[in-house]
Amino acid sequence: MFQSLSRIGDASSPLFEEAPAGFWRVYGYDRLSKTTTLLSDPRQDATDPHVSADGSRVVYRLRIGIMRRQEIVVVDRAVDRAENLDKPGNMAIEKLGSRANDLRRGYPALCEGTDCGPRISGDGSSIVFPALESPVSPELSVVAQLPGETFAEPLEGELIDFNAASPSPLNGMTPADAPVHVQLGVTTWGGSGGDLTDGLEVEGPFSAGEEECPGRTCWTSLTFDPSRSCTAGVPEVLWGRVTTLSQSPAGRTSATLTAFCGPRAEAQPAPDCPKATPEELDKLELVPQEVGNTQMGRQLTTSATVGQPFVAYTYDNSLRGTVQFSTSDCGVQLIDPGTQITDRVADTGVPNARPIMHGDVLDESTDNSNGVLYFLVQPKAVGTFAASVRTMSTQTSPSATQQLRITSRGTRPVIGVARDGEGGAFGAGPSVVASIDNSQDTIAGTEPDISADGRYVSFTSSDGPGTVASSTAVLLHDSDRRNDHTWETGATRTVSGSVEDGASASASSLSADGATVAFSKREPEGVSQVYAATIPLGTPKMLSTSASGDSSQADSTLPAVSADGTTVAFVSADPALAAKSAPAGTFNIYTRDVAAENTVQHLAGAGSALLRQTKGPHLDQHGRIIVLATPDPLIPADTNGVGDVYAVIREADAVVTPQILDLGEFTLMSAPRSGIVQVGNRGLGPLTIRSASVAGPFAATSVDCAGSVLATDETCHVTVSFTPTNAGQFDGTLSIKTGTTTEPGKTLTVSLKAAVAVSPSHPETPTTPPTTSSPSFPPTTSAPILPPVTLPQLKILPSVTRPGSMVKVNATGFPARQPVTLTWGAGGPVQVVTTDEQGRFTTYAQIPPRAATGARSVTAASADGLLLAVGEFLVQPASLQPPDFSSRS
Repeated sequence: MFQSLSRIGDASSPLFEEAPAGFWRVYGYDRLSKTTTLLSDPRQDATDPHVSADGSRVVYRLRIGIMRRQEIVVVDRAVDRAENLDKPGNMAIEKLGSRANDLRRGYPALCEGTDCGPRISGDGSSIVFPALESPVSPELSVVAQLPGETFAEPLEGELIDFNAASPSPLNGMTPADAPVHVQLGVTTWGGSGGDLTDGLEVEGPFSAGEEECPGRTCWTSLTFDPSRSCTAGVPEVLWGRVTTLSQSPAGRTSATLTAFCGPRAEAQPAPDCPKATPEELDKLELVPQEVGNTQMGRQLTTSATVGQPFVAYTYDNSLRGTVQFSTSDCGVQLIDPGTQITDRVADTGVPNARPIMHGDVLDESTDNSNGVLYFLVQPKAVGTFAASVRTMSTQTSPSATQQLRITSRGTRPVIGVARDGEGGAFGAGPSVVASIDNSQDTIAGTEPDISADGRYVSFTSSDGPGTVASSTAVLLHDSDRRNDHTWETGATRTVSGSVEDGASASASSLSADGATVAFSKREPEGVSQVYAATIPLGTPKMLSTSASGDSSQADSTLPAVSADGTTVAFVSADPALAAKSAPAGTFNIYTRDVAAENTVQHLAGAGSALLRQTKGPHLDQHGRIIVLATPDPLIPADTNGVGDVYAVIREADAVVTPQILDLGEFTLMSAPRSGIVQVGNRGLGPLTIRSASVAGPFAATSVDCAGSVLATDETCHVTVSFTPTNAGQFDGTLSIKTGTTTEPGKTLTVSLKAAVAVSPSHPETPTTPPTTSSPSFPPTTSAPILPPVTLPQLKILPSVTRPGSMVKVNATGFPARQPVTLTWGAGGPVQVVTTDEQGRFTTYAQIPPRAATGARSVTAASADGLLLAVGEFLVQPASLQPPDFSSRS
């Protein structure tokens, strides 16, 4: 699955008619049939495609029209669930963005410059996507029209000031004034969202009239009645909010309402808001703002993410008189930021960077040296927040501009999950927020991924446990803790390690079972590295390392993990991670085995470091095939001079030991004897074992080989046995087939040998024919008593251990006083020990401190290379106490 700006000439499309190039398109390519199918409308931008494990469902992001409205689109390529894909009449397309049962507070979020989804689970049942909780819907056009005006001004979460609609905008209203009306109009873009048909919710001393919909725009009159809300002689700024109601988040939008009651000449006390220290403020982002003009007066508009405050400032010398500041709920505050921030502002060339505060008198004779308005913008929840700066002029006639309004739209990125419902349609299924903490509270979330069954969701969050200002963590949420598709939410845990020191983790990739999470993490003053964490949690393992074990010396990021969790591909600017150096000054795509060391392989370039790509590679089930975009011509036929999408195949290197298995000499009275054949993978790609079979009078028992997939340096074993039934020399063959049914690999063979001699107590049958006399029988004799047969055995103690620990090897049943070679794993280390007179030995070994976790083995072989026994053990991560653990109940 890939996206392209080009028109693929031989691509078919049962869903859409072709159109000239110019928009991003989503294509599906079948490697077996070598056919390409267009899966998106070529007249609209379609990006960020993702496909289910069987290829039957594809999800992507659609950006519509000049407003760049977002839709999440699902394409079902085989409605009847047959294996044949993309057949006319057997495809369906569904849009998720405006469903009536979609997220109540969010809608698909615009993600520019980052690979943030959507993602579909391997089984095609669940879609995870970035959404945005916001008080302003991108689906609605909201306008406000003042009395006597013919132009309706657009609102995007800003302020509706009823004083601007009154006969005397700069004076406070009194109980004697008539009610003030403002017309609110809502237009639905494309007819896909809600309008006002579900009503309005009005907070504060304001009211809404009946709705009228003469065309595509519905109008409602908002009213402020001074006679009901103002008190004579008492100056007061009143605040409220209006919100449209709808079953879909596309139909929900909000704006702040305000009205000022006079008398205007009376001073008001400063708002009682919590104060931040200059040290705290200096850590926040400093953002310059420009004041704009609207029908309702001068206005400064900001947008902020919940939980990520910043300091906004504006240099405005139009205000005169005594400064009066008012705020709706301290989401916007007028502050003195301290000398560290004012010095930074002065360095930008501002003539006078001193802070203007509540109660200051701005002299009309001042020549462009009033100072700077500094605002702490810190929305505590999703919604609209506002404040105002007014001046009480001492002049008989007030100046033309005596008021400045400040608005802030508080938004929060979240992770949405949509489930398919009856008949496989997502419109009939549930939709929830997956970025929640263990208290079930919504937290920020971006860059989602999802496990194959839709149970686990990984994402990046700035609100995760242990995060501090300007840091992010990678979290893993269990959205179906009973594992029964009732979608009862479970725990949310941090998988990226501590970020309390200011480190930031992001760009997670999740294995099919949710047990392996790859991510990138940047330490303070360092470069970003790629890690993998396993569940249950151990210490995350750094994967962006060179053959010598040194960490990457340049940024490494955008990891992608294979479905089985064995392989990770990533992008790095370090040219020296692999054995063969890559071109310097560019980003490069690497892959490596998660468990085995020294397996980094350079695949292709990823473009200039100045033009860093945002789409990482993708891997198949076992990491054998990596799909990537590269400007490098990887094949001679690539002569177009532009970047292309490739499928790079990582080859395995299968080896067997021994190549000849001689089980030795038997007699007809001998017990069966067995030998062990080890199959190993010394290549960088995964090795799939299809089957193990024998020809000849031998038997094979595949304990852990048939159907297994061996990563680099992993091994499996086949036991071959022989039972003597006739005298003679016997030969056979063990055949081990690798590869898959669609892409067969090579067949490995092992020659099998055994010899059966005539036993002295069992002479051969005489060749003379029997006589016709009465049969005679040999005298009865007792059968010889044979010693018991003991097979060599290895026992590893303890059988479950950890990196850096010592293990004990107990061996029995080996030939007496003979050397035995112990090999740990596929390639070592190697130990040589000598058995005692009873064929036993005991030795010890240390598990390397950086050993990979998982099932491991040690083999014992004779001096001539015959494999005698295999001992297996498990290496697991060190125990980890939860960060907030206090007691056990």
